[in-house]
Order: sequence, then C-alpha cells, then structure tokens
Amino acid sequence: MCRERGASAVSGPPLAGLTLAAGATPGADVQIAGRLAKAHRAAAPLREVPLTETRLPEDFAAAQDTVTDKLGHASLGYQIGLISRLLAQSLKKRNGKDGILPGQFPVAIELMANDGATQRALCERVRIDQSTMASTLKRMERNGVIVRKACVHDGRQSTIHMTPKGRTLFEAAAQNAAEVNRIAFESLDPAVTGQLRAALRHIVDRLSQDVQNCNPE
Repeated sequence: MCRERGASAVSGPPLAGLTLAAGATPGADVQIAGRLAKAHRAAAPLREVPLTETRLPEDFAAAQDTVTDKLGHASLGYQIGLISRLLAQSLKKRNGKDGILPGQFPVAIELMANDGATQRALCERVRIDQSTMASTLKRMERNGVIVRKACVHDGRQSTIHMTPKGRTLFEAAAQNAAEVNRIAFESLDPAVTGQLRAALRHIVDRLSQDVQNCNPE
C-alpha cells in the first residue's frame, strides 16, 4: 500500500480512515485525495464518502468488548505478568531517568536488608540468573548506586554495598513504589487485598517448589 509523503496508511472502509499528508497545501490535499479516490473506484465501485466524515466500523464497540473479554479470560500468569509490567512502568516514570530502575529495585531492597551480600546470594534471593544480575549490578555500579568490596573471607569474591547516593535513591524509589501500590489497591476492600496477598504468597511458594523439583529429561 502506497503512502503519500508521510500520510498514514488507509485502513478500514475505503476513505473512512483517510489521513492526508501533514503540512500539505489545500490544493495538494485535494489532488492526493482525488488520486486515492480514483484508485479505490478503479478497484471496486463504492459510495463516495466526504473527506470531512469520520466513521468508525459498526462493530468497533463490539471489538473493544472482545478485547476486554479476552483479558478477563486470559491465563492468570498472563494477567500477573501484565500487572508486573504496568507496576514497573509507573515506578520508572516516578523515579525519573536518574533514579533506580524497576529491574534494579528488588536488588536494592535486598542490599538495604542485607548489606554486603555477594552476587550469588543476590541471584538466589531475587531469583535472577547470573548473567542478568551481572548486567544489573554493572549498571548500578556505573551509576554510583552500589560499590563492590573484596570479601574478607574469600578473596575470589566481592561483596556488594549500597552507596550513600544509592540509599538516597532507594528512599525515593520506596516512596514511589508505595504510591504505585496505593493507586493499584485503593479501590479494593482491605479484606480482598489481604486475600490477594495470601493467594499470591501461596502461588510463589508453589512455583518455587516446582522450580526446585522440576528436572526435565
């Protein structure tokens, strides 16, 4: 499908979703519209639709309902994943470009609770593989959020510590995370929220056990 100097592709019923080239003069708009209309008429006779008319497909509302319905019937894993992504996006916007990233936040939580942890220990607690953790820590170190120190018990390893800057950024991120959670749960009854937390803990325990016991051949 051709596009005229940056025009959006035409979709739906012919000419119903026509978007003319941005910045074109009125005369150019008419010429472009005329050529498109002629091409459509050559392909198949159709009723002329004024360019000023904006129409949505008759089944648009039904299509929207279908999308919502599919989400409602989506797997629990998909919905939890979607919630996780939305929470991360909200947190990232609040933390700002110089703040702790959502992917770094769980690592920062562990380091605030267990300062001086090793990379291996962080992998086990946050459930992140070694390569991903290495990349995460490298970026945090580059941004001055953490610092590595030689392990006093094993010179081959290093312990990881939050810097003063990292602690300040963590405090801001923790406040932002609390705000995101408040927005997410504010319309739910406290009893429902408690049940949801209990259910999620149960799911975590079950999946953690499965990961440990699963040994595919």
